[in-house]
Amino acid sequence: MNVNNRITTHRNARWILYFVVLMFYSLLSFERQYKLMNPFLSQLASSHSIKPRSLVSSVFTTSDTLHDSDASKPMPALPGDYVHPNIMYGHLHMAKTGGTSLNGILANQFERICGHKGYSYDSYEQNEIAKATYHSPNAMRKYGRDRVDFGEMEKIGYENCNYVSHEIKWKFWISHFGNRTFHGIPMELHVPCRDRVDHLMSQCNHNNRQLDCEASSDQKFYKSIDKCFIMLDRIHKDLTEHFDIKCYDFKNQFTTYLQYMSKKLQPRMLVSSPYVKRETNLPRNRTKECIWKYPKLLEKTDKYLLKNIYYYQFCESCMGSENEIAG
Repeated sequence: MNVNNRITTHRNARWILYFVVLMFYSLLSFERQYKLMNPFLSQLASSHSIKPRSLVSSVFTTSDTLHDSDASKPMPALPGDYVHPNIMYGHLHMAKTGGTSLNGILANQFERICGHKGYSYDSYEQNEIAKATYHSPNAMRKYGRDRVDFGEMEKIGYENCNYVSHEIKWKFWISHFGNRTFHGIPMELHVPCRDRVDHLMSQCNHNNRQLDCEASSDQKFYKSIDKCFIMLDRIHKDLTEHFDIKCYDFKNQFTTYLQYMSKKLQPRMLVSSPYVKRETNLPRNRTKECIWKYPKLLEKTDKYLLKNIYYYQFCESCMGSENEIAG
């Protein structure tokens, strides 16, 4: 056999061997492939600082059964890596408590923030767009990346979330996260608390309404109060049976509260700065709010709110207690 024939024979042999190995690997079950690849994936994570997910879906989508019970768990964190906390946080976005800005700022600064008013994964791009585009309050009434449709949030899911901000009826929290029903992970709920009358007037402003300070009866005056309310059913006493619930002062949410959460969330690699506030209200003119001119009416309003609205009752008992996030 001449030299050229021997070279050709060796090349053919190598190709045949390569084909046999490829066929052998393709015939392995998905389970064996996963086990063979796992050391490689661990090495890749170490060499390129790839972070494990907090929750991992099973790699099998066929009828093959996964016998390794750990395959659906995240790989162990490497030294110096971010460690996912064994807890989630839920923000009850009560209307007119600054929740839109809070959701947006958190998403811009930290990873795995999932909210009706913004997600971490595209918050950088959205804030850059906001820098060049004027956002009127009317613009925030339309669904988009700064105001995510509820159905879209359900499609995305919450498996890659450390912090969920939502403005929705209270039963949502129980059905999705109550009593560790979400992958066995507990959730701590956070509720913003604001001065009752000031909060009422912000709701009136949003609804373009005025209190009837000249009403001929208390009943008519209270009716004008009720017309201002915006979805106060986002909190309910039954939530306390399913969650640990903490409160924080509305006035301190961009200082004390952000500092508190910064110790529990993973900072983003890149942050768009400065953050552009997305307005949801027209400017409020306190001089046109008659309630401040009548001290007795102001006192009567405060008592009515505390007596009839659970949200204000919760804040009254929580603020100043061990459940207040004060530092």
